[in-house]
Amino acid sequence: MRSKGNKPEKNSRLWLWFILVIMVGGILASGVVFNLFGSKPEGETLPEEAPESEPLLPPIKLHHNVENTTVMTPFGMVMIYTNGTHAFIDNNHPLAGKTLTFTVRLLNISREGVANPKVAQEGDVVTVDYIGRLENGQVFDTTIEEIARDQSIPKAQEFDLRGSYKPFTFTLGSGEVISGFERAVLGMRINETKTVTLAPSEAYGDVNPELVTVIPIYDEIPRVEYLKRFVVVSKEEFESVFGAASEGDVVELPGMNIKARVSEAGETITLELLLKAGDTVSVGYPWNSTVVFVGEDKIAIRHDVLPGEVVQFSSLPWNTTILE
Repeated sequence: MRSKGNKPEKNSRLWLWFILVIMVGGILASGVVFNLFGSKPEGETLPEEAPESEPLLPPIKLHHNVENTTVMTPFGMVMIYTNGTHAFIDNNHPLAGKTLTFTVRLLNISREGVANPKVAQEGDVVTVDYIGRLENGQVFDTTIEEIARDQSIPKAQEFDLRGSYKPFTFTLGSGEVISGFERAVLGMRINETKTVTLAPSEAYGDVNPELVTVIPIYDEIPRVEYLKRFVVVSKEEFESVFGAASEGDVVELPGMNIKARVSEAGETITLELLLKAGDTVSVGYPWNSTVVFVGEDKIAIRHDVLPGEVVQFSSLPWNTTILE
C-alpha cells in the first residue's frame, strides 16, 4: 500500500566514485552488471612496452546463481527472475502496470482541534481496513487477518502473509500511500465502506523498461584490466572524501588498498596512483587483483580468482560461481 521506498542518498558510497574514475575504457562483457568497471575490449594484449613474459590471458568465465524471488532493499522491493539464459533485476514495483481494486472501510478520523470529525479531509490522520485485489480477484494485500489466513480465498503471487495484523493509519495529503487510494478515502465517513478500481496511473504506475537490468547467466570479464595512472577529479568530490588538498599529499583510496599522491591541486585535483608491479589491490570486485605493469599513463592489473570459487558481487542479489 505504501509508496515505493526512498531513493538512495547522494554520496552514500563515495568509494564507488573512485572505482569509476580510475578505470580505463568501456564496459565489461555483460554491459550492465559491471558498469562501474571499465575495461579494454576482449582479446587486447598488454601495452607494447609491457614485459613479454606476461601472456594474453583468457577471460574469467562466470555463472550467476539466480533464482526467482523478490527481495526487500533499503530502496524498495526488487524482483529477481530468470528465463534460463538471462537474469532480470526488476526495480519496478511488483504491482506496476496492474489495475487494482480496493475495498476500504474507514474506522477513525483524527483532526487537530476538532472533536469527532465525521468526514475525512486533507490533513486528517485516518485509520482504515482494506482488501486489495488484482483484476482476477486474487488478494495481494489486506489489513484483515481473517482474509489473509483464509486459504479458500485466492491469493496473488505478490501476497505476503504478515506476522501480525492491525488497521492501517496514515495522514491524508502526505503522499504516504498511492494517489488513488488517498483520493478514495477523501470524503469518506466513519464506518463507510467503499470499493474503488484504480488504473496503474493511480496506483504503482506503468512498467518502466529502463528499471529492468538484463544479465546473461553465463558471463565473462577480462582477466587483465587497466587503471588510469593519473586521475582528475573535482575539488568538491575530493574534499567530500579526504578534506582539503595540497600538492604532495598522499591519501589512501577507501577500500582499495591503493595510495595516491596529489600531483596538482586547484579547482580540479590530479592524483597519481602509487602502484608498482606485484602490488595487490581491490578495485570493487569480490577478489583481489595484482599489478602486472605500470606504464606512463595506465596500469595493468590481473584479477586473481580460481575456478570453483563462489563470490558475491556487492551490486548483485545472488552469488556467482567462477567457471574458469
